Amino acid sequence: MRTVLEPHVDAANRLTRRWCDVAADGDFVISGAGLWPLLALMASAAGGPARAELEAAIGMPGTAAHSAALRLLETMDDAVDLSAALGAWVNRGLALNDEWLSSLPAGTVDLLTDQAALDAWADQHTRGLIKKFPLRIDHSTQLVLATALVARTTWREKFRETAMAPESGPWQGSPVAALSRTTSRLGDAAILDGPHPVTRVVVQGTADVDIHLLQGPATPAGVLATGLDALAGAVDVRTELPVGTEGPGLTVREEISLRNSPQLRLQLPPFDVRSTHNLCDTPLGSLFGLNSAQTSGHHFPGISTSPLMISQGAQEVLARFTRDGFEAAAVTAFSMRAGSKPPPPTEYRVTVCTATFDRPFGFLAVHRPTGLVIVAGWIASRPAEHRPTQREQSSATGSAGPAWQRHHPKPATPQPHPAPLQPHPAPPQPLPPPPHPAPPQSPFGPALAPPAPPTPTRRPRPEPTPQPPRPPAPPWPPASDSPTTPLRRPPSPPRPPWPPYAP
Repeated sequence: MRTVLEPHVDAANRLTRRWCDVAADGDFVISGAGLWPLLALMASAAGGPARAELEAAIGMPGTAAHSAALRLLETMDDAVDLSAALGAWVNRGLALNDEWLSSLPAGTVDLLTDQAALDAWADQHTRGLIKKFPLRIDHSTQLVLATALVARTTWREKFRETAMAPESGPWQGSPVAALSRTTSRLGDAAILDGPHPVTRVVVQGTADVDIHLLQGPATPAGVLATGLDALAGAVDVRTELPVGTEGPGLTVREEISLRNSPQLRLQLPPFDVRSTHNLCDTPLGSLFGLNSAQTSGHHFPGISTSPLMISQGAQEVLARFTRDGFEAAAVTAFSMRAGSKPPPPTEYRVTVCTATFDRPFGFLAVHRPTGLVIVAGWIASRPAEHRPTQREQSSATGSAGPAWQRHHPKPATPQPHPAPLQPHPAPPQPLPPPPHPAPPQSPFGPALAPPAPPTPTRRPRPEPTPQPPRPPAPPWPPASDSPTTPLRRPPSPPRPPWPPYAP
């Protein structure tokens, strides 16, 4: 990690550090890299007290601020896992200075039309992570300046989803969702020797964006400040951690392992944090040098001959850490109005470094080649409860016992024989046929009864013909001279000895 930062990168990181000092203790994420270019552009075009306040906020004179802002945006846009964009929208009735207009990159300035156009710009330049522009415009809006950045990377070595049960701290209790992995890169873990020790673990992306995980006993501002100071070389970074070293959430010991290499075991909860910041609010307005620029007056003569003042400032930013990678996006904007209106190997003894982030921790998304902090944040909320998967549930209930029992289950316990079946009930007897109705009486005399049906006669069964008695069966096995053994062969003569005897 480089310790000599370029001036514009160092200035943006120092702004991020001061912003972390006034951030809340709960979950938050900020992007000084998205804010600093806008403050620098406005400082280069400001005049009077507004210029002095903005110069103090960005940490450099206004004469160098314009080129530094464009250079920082170019640095981010030329990265592999990071991109940035600058946008300016002008009311049709506002005349801009030609010199300021020509100093902006081609395609930056457009007419201010409606809110939908701004929302579409934010959605496009954050790859769909932020759908809405953070500011609402109205008929009084004369100028809008905005930056958008997006970082998206995948891990060189993936995590697996698991659970952890913190034994102490504000997250102790039932198991929570977690990510875990084991690598051989012990150098990714370090102890930062700041005012209070801070454990840092670097999770490398596949290209040029890394995530620095930070944990320590100090306040969120103190932990993040130590992590930012380490990027500038202001604190010692100890990556050589001998056996027996301990730090916040970190232990180094010797174990018996199936891998013949050192191991770095990392465990932390996934997180998804989103923040919206009012940049003109009381604490932030002073920090960013916006107090004078929000009053009526002609504060930006470098932009237009018409008086302009800042009316709104906001940032929408998010960060996600998942099993497969990390993504972050930020849209930062200021609006101005007229100033006139206010396989099992051999076992080995290896060094194992275990880092567990089971309590509130901070993070920095860092552009590796330059050391620019893209976003910084703090995770304070307790992670979601761990929900066991179906496989875990089956393992917990059915995997007890040795492995051979799991792969070859015991036969089922024999069940007692069922009771014998009851015989079928006799079929119901058919009902007797109804009697024939009496024939009707004839007027000419009694009716004749119908003739009775003839009674069938059976033919007599013939008597069986007597058969002569069978002779008795011969004994078994039969004798050798029995006539019932016609296939028996006569005995063979004895064979001569072999080999024949020679006298």
